[in-house]
Amino acid sequence: MSRRNYYTGKYALDKHELLTVMHYALNYNKWRDEYEALANSGKGIDYDKDKVQTSSDYDPVQSAGIHRAELSARINLIEQTAKET
Repeated sequence: MSRRNYYTGKYALDKHELLTVMHYALNYNKWRDEYEALANSGKGIDYDKDKVQTSSDYDPVQSAGIHRAELSARINLIEQTAKET
């Protein structure tokens, strides 16, 4: 089965590559907003007696930091790609 390229020349993309690029571009604003919302998440954690987790493995600050790092990598990838093109 032959590959159908949507762009010719230097940036030839097949259908799935094009959809991946579009997905990242369309989610950029959502990821920026989510990244900014997680900026002060460590300070706003309320340890209420009724809501305390019994598992000692879960750390909300750590999981927020990991998610923020993943979002930062995605945002930087999009911004670098835009600068290069």
